Amino acid sequence: MEISYNTKELTLSSVTGAATLTSWYESVPGTIVFACAERSEAAVGELLGQLRFELAAGSSSSKVTIKTKQLNETSFAAGQEKIRTVVLGDSLSRILPAIISSGEKDCPSRSFRDLDTTKWYHEAIDTMLREGLMNGTGNGLFEPNGTLTRAMLVTILWRSEGKPAASAQTSFTDVPAGAYYAEAVRWAAANGVVKGVSSTEFGPSKNITRQELVTILWRLAAKKGLNTSNAGLTVPEFADRSQIAAWAAEAMSWGCTRGILTGKSANRVDPTGTATRAEAAAMIVRFRNLGTAGEKQ
Repeated sequence: MEISYNTKELTLSSVTGAATLTSWYESVPGTIVFACAERSEAAVGELLGQLRFELAAGSSSSKVTIKTKQLNETSFAAGQEKIRTVVLGDSLSRILPAIISSGEKDCPSRSFRDLDTTKWYHEAIDTMLREGLMNGTGNGLFEPNGTLTRAMLVTILWRSEGKPAASAQTSFTDVPAGAYYAEAVRWAAANGVVKGVSSTEFGPSKNITRQELVTILWRLAAKKGLNTSNAGLTVPEFADRSQIAAWAAEAMSWGCTRGILTGKSANRVDPTGTATRAEAAAMIVRFRNLGTAGEKQ
Protein backbone atom coordinates (compact mmCIF):
# COMPACT_ATOMS: atom_id res chain seq x y z
CA MET A 1 0.00 0.00 0.00
CA GLU A 2 0.98 3.63 -0.35
CA ILE A 3 0.87 6.41 2.24
CA SER A 4 1.18 10.07 1.28
CA TYR A 5 1.73 13.10 3.50
CA ASN A 6 2.53 16.77 3.06
CA THR A 7 6.25 17.31 3.47
CA LYS A 8 5.62 20.97 4.27
CA GLU A 9 3.79 19.86 7.41
CA LEU A 10 5.57 16.66 8.41
CA THR A 11 8.98 15.03 8.48
CA LEU A 12 9.04 11.25 8.74
CA SER A 13 11.43 10.32 11.55
CA SER A 14 11.09 6.53 11.76
CA VAL A 15 9.16 3.50 10.57
CA THR A 16 8.84 0.25 12.49
CA GLY A 17 6.81 -2.76 11.53
CA ALA A 18 5.56 -6.14 12.63
CA ALA A 19 6.72 -9.34 10.96
CA THR A 20 4.18 -8.89 8.18
CA LEU A 21 5.69 -5.55 7.15
CA THR A 22 8.49 -6.85 4.94
CA SER A 23 9.77 -3.63 3.44
CA TRP A 24 9.12 0.04 2.82
CA TYR A 25 10.73 2.77 0.74
CA GLU A 26 10.05 6.40 -0.12
CA SER A 27 9.24 6.41 -3.84
CA VAL A 28 9.15 10.23 -3.98
CA PRO A 29 9.33 12.78 -1.17
CA GLY A 30 6.10 12.51 0.79
CA THR A 31 5.07 9.10 -0.58
CA ILE A 32 5.95 5.84 1.13
CA VAL A 33 5.27 2.39 -0.34
CA PHE A 34 4.84 -0.55 2.02
CA ALA A 35 4.87 -4.26 1.24
CA CYS A 36 3.53 -7.00 3.44
CA ALA A 37 3.70 -10.79 3.20
CA GLU A 38 2.02 -13.36 5.38
CA ARG A 39 0.80 -16.93 4.93
CA SER A 40 -2.54 -16.18 6.61
CA GLU A 41 -4.84 -13.18 6.44
CA ALA A 42 -4.12 -10.45 8.94
CA ALA A 43 -6.88 -9.70 11.43
CA VAL A 44 -8.75 -6.46 11.03
CA GLY A 45 -7.14 -3.85 13.24
CA GLU A 46 -3.91 -5.80 13.59
CA LEU A 47 -0.86 -3.60 14.08
CA LEU A 48 1.23 -3.80 10.91
CA GLY A 49 3.43 -0.78 11.35
CA GLN A 50 4.12 2.40 13.24
CA LEU A 51 5.14 5.70 11.66
CA ARG A 52 6.64 8.54 13.67
CA PHE A 53 6.45 12.07 12.28
CA GLU A 54 7.86 15.37 13.41
CA LEU A 55 6.35 18.74 12.65
CA ALA A 56 8.29 20.24 9.76
CA ALA A 57 10.38 23.31 10.48
CA GLY A 58 8.31 26.46 10.15
CA SER A 59 4.98 24.64 10.26
CA SER A 60 2.34 25.73 12.76
CA SER A 61 -0.35 23.22 11.79
CA SER A 62 -2.20 21.44 14.56
CA LYS A 63 -3.63 18.82 12.22
CA VAL A 64 -2.21 16.97 9.25
CA THR A 65 -3.74 14.85 6.51
CA ILE A 66 -2.46 11.39 5.67
CA LYS A 67 -3.76 9.55 2.61
CA THR A 68 -3.58 5.77 2.18
CA LYS A 69 -3.93 4.09 -1.19
CA GLN A 70 -4.29 0.38 -1.88
CA LEU A 71 -1.91 -0.83 -4.62
CA ASN A 72 -3.26 -4.36 -5.03
CA GLU A 73 -6.63 -5.93 -5.72
CA THR A 74 -7.40 -7.59 -2.41
CA SER A 75 -9.71 -6.37 0.32
CA PHE A 76 -10.06 -2.94 -1.31
CA ALA A 77 -10.60 -2.10 -4.94
CA ALA A 78 -7.38 -1.29 -6.76
CA GLY A 79 -6.42 2.32 -6.31
CA GLN A 80 -8.99 3.04 -3.61
CA GLU A 81 -7.92 5.93 -1.40
CA LYS A 82 -8.70 6.76 2.22
CA ILE A 83 -8.16 10.20 3.73
CA ARG A 84 -7.33 10.46 7.43
CA THR A 85 -6.97 13.65 9.43
CA VAL A 86 -4.70 13.16 12.42
CA VAL A 87 -4.29 15.47 15.39
CA LEU A 88 -0.60 15.92 16.11
CA GLY A 89 0.44 14.02 19.20
CA ASP A 90 -2.09 11.23 18.65
CA SER A 91 -0.79 7.72 18.06
CA LEU A 92 -0.27 6.84 14.41
CA SER A 93 0.40 3.21 15.24
CA ARG A 94 -2.67 1.95 13.41
CA ILE A 95 -2.36 4.00 10.25
CA LEU A 96 -1.61 0.80 8.29
CA PRO A 97 -4.81 -1.23 7.82
CA ALA A 98 -4.88 -5.01 7.49
CA ILE A 99 -4.38 -5.44 3.75
CA ILE A 100 -3.33 -9.09 3.49
CA SER A 101 -5.87 -11.33 1.79
CA SER A 102 -5.85 -14.51 -0.27
CA GLY A 103 -4.47 -12.82 -3.37
CA GLU A 104 -1.47 -11.43 -1.49
CA LYS A 105 -0.45 -14.33 0.75
CA ASP A 106 3.20 -15.26 0.85
CA CYS A 107 4.35 -13.14 -2.08
CA PRO A 108 7.72 -11.73 -1.06
CA SER A 109 8.28 -10.28 -4.53
CA ARG A 110 5.86 -7.51 -3.64
CA SER A 111 8.47 -6.22 -1.21
CA PHE A 112 10.56 -5.00 -4.15
CA ARG A 113 9.53 -2.15 -6.42
CA ASP A 114 11.44 -3.48 -9.44
CA LEU A 115 9.82 -6.95 -9.48
CA ASP A 116 6.81 -7.51 -11.73
CA THR A 117 4.59 -10.31 -10.44
CA THR A 118 3.26 -10.91 -13.96
CA LYS A 119 6.71 -11.79 -15.35
CA TRP A 120 8.12 -15.26 -16.03
CA TYR A 121 10.51 -15.05 -13.08
CA HIS A 122 7.90 -14.33 -10.40
CA GLU A 123 7.41 -17.77 -8.84
CA ALA A 124 11.12 -18.63 -8.94
CA ILE A 125 12.16 -15.41 -7.22
CA ASP A 126 9.37 -15.83 -4.68
CA THR A 127 10.79 -19.25 -3.83
CA MET A 128 14.33 -17.95 -3.49
CA LEU A 129 13.25 -15.05 -1.28
CA ARG A 130 10.91 -17.13 0.84
CA GLU A 131 13.59 -19.70 1.61
CA GLY A 132 16.29 -17.11 2.27
CA LEU A 133 18.45 -18.20 -0.65
CA MET A 134 18.53 -14.75 -2.26
CA ASN A 135 18.01 -11.26 -0.87
CA GLY A 136 17.40 -7.82 -2.27
CA THR A 137 20.18 -5.42 -3.19
CA GLY A 138 18.95 -2.53 -1.04
CA ASN A 139 16.64 0.49 -1.34
CA GLY A 140 13.63 -1.71 -2.10
CA LEU A 141 15.32 -3.29 -5.14
CA PHE A 142 15.95 -6.88 -6.19
CA GLU A 143 17.56 -6.08 -9.58
CA PRO A 144 16.26 -9.09 -11.56
CA ASN A 145 18.34 -8.05 -14.57
CA GLY A 146 21.45 -7.49 -12.48
CA THR A 147 24.45 -9.79 -12.54
CA LEU A 148 25.44 -12.60 -10.21
CA THR A 149 29.04 -13.27 -9.21
CA ARG A 150 30.66 -16.66 -8.78
CA ALA A 151 30.83 -16.06 -5.03
CA MET A 152 27.12 -15.23 -4.87
CA LEU A 153 26.11 -18.32 -6.83
CA VAL A 154 28.14 -20.71 -4.72
CA THR A 155 26.76 -19.13 -1.55
CA ILE A 156 23.18 -19.59 -2.80
CA LEU A 157 23.80 -23.27 -3.58
CA TRP A 158 25.50 -23.78 -0.22
CA ARG A 159 22.47 -22.31 1.54
CA SER A 160 20.19 -24.50 -0.56
CA GLU A 161 22.08 -27.60 0.57
CA GLY A 162 21.69 -26.67 4.23
CA LYS A 163 25.03 -24.88 4.74
CA PRO A 164 27.12 -28.08 5.08
CA ALA A 165 30.52 -27.85 6.74
CA ALA A 166 33.53 -27.98 4.44
CA SER A 167 35.71 -31.05 4.81
CA ALA A 168 38.91 -29.35 3.66
CA GLN A 169 40.53 -25.98 3.24
CA THR A 170 40.68 -24.41 -0.19
CA SER A 171 43.88 -23.61 -2.03
CA PHE A 172 42.40 -20.51 -3.66
CA THR A 173 44.44 -17.47 -2.72
CA ASP A 174 41.64 -15.01 -3.57
CA VAL A 175 39.17 -16.41 -1.02
CA PRO A 176 39.86 -14.69 2.33
CA ALA A 177 39.08 -16.83 5.37
CA GLY A 178 36.61 -14.26 6.70
CA ALA A 179 34.72 -13.64 3.47
CA TYR A 180 30.97 -14.30 3.54
CA TYR A 181 31.43 -16.86 0.76
CA ALA A 182 34.52 -18.60 2.15
CA GLU A 183 32.75 -21.58 3.74
CA ALA A 184 30.57 -22.00 0.64
CA VAL A 185 33.59 -22.05 -1.68
CA ARG A 186 35.41 -24.54 0.56
CA TRP A 187 32.38 -26.84 0.50
CA ALA A 188 31.85 -26.53 -3.26
CA ALA A 189 35.52 -27.04 -4.11
CA ALA A 190 35.90 -30.02 -1.76
CA ASN A 191 32.92 -31.72 -3.42
CA GLY A 192 33.96 -30.99 -6.99
CA VAL A 193 31.04 -28.64 -7.56
CA VAL A 194 33.27 -25.74 -8.59
CA LYS A 195 36.69 -25.32 -10.07
CA GLY A 196 38.86 -22.24 -10.10
CA VAL A 197 39.54 -19.85 -12.95
CA SER A 198 43.15 -20.96 -12.46
CA SER A 199 44.99 -23.38 -10.22
CA THR A 200 45.20 -20.76 -7.45
CA GLU A 201 42.25 -18.40 -8.07
CA PHE A 202 38.53 -18.89 -7.69
CA GLY A 203 37.50 -15.53 -9.19
CA PRO A 204 34.80 -14.68 -6.62
CA SER A 205 33.96 -11.28 -8.11
CA LYS A 206 33.67 -12.51 -11.70
CA ASN A 207 30.14 -12.53 -13.09
CA ILE A 208 28.83 -16.02 -13.73
CA THR A 209 28.00 -16.94 -17.32
CA ARG A 210 25.05 -19.09 -18.34
CA GLN A 211 27.24 -22.04 -19.29
CA GLU A 212 29.25 -21.76 -16.06
CA LEU A 213 26.07 -21.73 -14.00
CA VAL A 214 24.66 -24.81 -15.75
CA THR A 215 27.96 -26.65 -15.43
CA ILE A 216 28.07 -26.01 -11.68
CA LEU A 217 24.49 -27.28 -11.35
CA TRP A 218 25.42 -30.35 -13.42
CA ARG A 219 28.32 -31.16 -11.09
CA LEU A 220 26.08 -30.66 -8.07
CA ALA A 221 23.50 -32.98 -9.64
CA ALA A 222 26.13 -35.70 -9.96
CA LYS A 223 27.15 -35.23 -6.33
CA LYS A 224 23.50 -35.59 -5.27
CA GLY A 225 23.07 -38.79 -7.28
CA LEU A 226 20.78 -37.30 -9.92
CA ASN A 227 20.78 -38.59 -13.47
CA THR A 228 23.20 -36.48 -15.52
CA SER A 229 22.99 -38.62 -18.65
CA ASN A 230 21.51 -37.36 -21.91
CA ALA A 231 20.88 -40.84 -23.29
CA GLY A 232 17.84 -40.91 -25.57
CA LEU A 233 17.23 -37.19 -25.18
CA THR A 234 17.35 -34.69 -28.02
CA VAL A 235 19.38 -31.54 -27.48
CA PRO A 236 17.83 -28.41 -29.05
CA GLU A 237 19.69 -27.16 -32.10
CA PHE A 238 20.38 -23.61 -31.02
CA ALA A 239 21.75 -21.22 -33.62
CA ASP A 240 24.69 -20.24 -31.38
CA ARG A 241 25.55 -23.74 -30.13
CA SER A 242 29.04 -23.41 -31.62
CA GLN A 243 29.79 -20.85 -28.88
CA ILE A 244 29.42 -23.47 -26.15
CA ALA A 245 32.84 -24.26 -24.65
CA ALA A 246 34.05 -27.85 -24.92
CA TRP A 247 34.21 -28.17 -21.12
CA ALA A 248 30.56 -27.10 -20.84
CA ALA A 249 29.11 -29.11 -23.74
CA GLU A 250 27.86 -32.11 -21.77
CA ALA A 251 26.48 -29.96 -18.96
CA MET A 252 24.71 -27.64 -21.41
CA SER A 253 23.11 -30.62 -23.16
CA TRP A 254 21.95 -31.93 -19.79
CA GLY A 255 20.64 -28.51 -18.75
CA CYS A 256 18.69 -28.02 -21.98
CA THR A 257 17.16 -31.50 -22.07
CA ARG A 258 16.12 -31.29 -18.41
CA GLY A 259 14.51 -27.88 -18.92
CA ILE A 260 16.88 -26.11 -16.55
CA LEU A 261 18.18 -23.83 -19.28
CA THR A 262 15.88 -22.36 -21.91
CA GLY A 263 16.70 -20.47 -25.07
CA LYS A 264 16.41 -16.79 -25.81
CA SER A 265 15.15 -14.90 -28.85
CA ALA A 266 16.38 -15.82 -32.33
CA ASN A 267 16.87 -19.44 -31.22
CA ARG A 268 19.92 -18.58 -29.08
CA VAL A 269 21.07 -20.21 -25.86
CA ASP A 270 23.64 -17.47 -25.16
CA PRO A 271 26.21 -19.68 -23.38
CA THR A 272 28.80 -16.96 -22.82
CA GLY A 273 26.29 -14.31 -21.76
CA THR A 274 26.19 -13.24 -18.13
CA ALA A 275 23.38 -14.90 -16.19
CA THR A 276 20.99 -12.39 -14.65
CA ARG A 277 19.74 -12.71 -11.09
CA ALA A 278 16.29 -13.65 -12.42
CA GLU A 279 17.73 -16.29 -14.76
CA ALA A 280 19.84 -17.75 -11.96
CA ALA A 281 16.81 -17.93 -9.66
CA ALA A 282 14.78 -19.73 -12.31
CA MET A 283 17.56 -22.22 -13.14
CA ILE A 284 18.21 -23.04 -9.49
CA VAL A 285 14.52 -23.60 -8.74
CA ARG A 286 14.19 -25.87 -11.79
CA PHE A 287 17.27 -27.76 -10.66
CA ARG A 288 15.87 -28.23 -7.17
CA ASN A 289 12.70 -29.70 -8.68
CA LEU A 290 14.57 -32.42 -10.56
CA GLY A 291 14.41 -34.86 -7.67
CA THR A 292 10.62 -34.59 -7.46
CA ALA A 293 10.41 -35.21 -11.20
CA GLY A 294 11.87 -38.70 -10.90
CA GLU A 295 15.30 -37.83 -12.23
CA LYS A 296 17.33 -39.72 -9.64
CA GLN A 297 19.36 -42.68 -10.89
